Amino acid sequence: MSNAKACNMRAASSVCDPYVILTESERYRLNNEMNLMATRTEKIEGDFCDRRGFEPILLIVQEGSQKLVDDINKKWNLDGQCKKAVIFMLSAQDHELKEGRKTSQWCYLK
Repeated sequence: MSNAKACNMRAASSVCDPYVILTESERYRLNNEMNLMATRTEKIEGDFCDRRGFEPILLIVQEGSQKLVDDINKKWNLDGQCKKAVIFMLSAQDHELKEGRKTSQWCYLK
């Protein structure tokens, strides 16, 4: 995500916590995990999109729904080329994790 300040991060990251639900150290630990997921799902062979790992984004909100994450996924259009971006939305109020993605194809961790 490129708007680091709005996401309460110091630089572009894969975690967005606009309501400061998590501590700074928790946000950076989760950002590291999101980056590891992307690296672990990369492949050696194939074209650019085949080799590319999936791109997880974690959005932490007070209250969320599947409709909200689907709407955000459509609006942000994170990966129009390879369609490997996945938005995970953690709803703090009900402790549920929702996901939105552009493809039905899943990448598996190595």
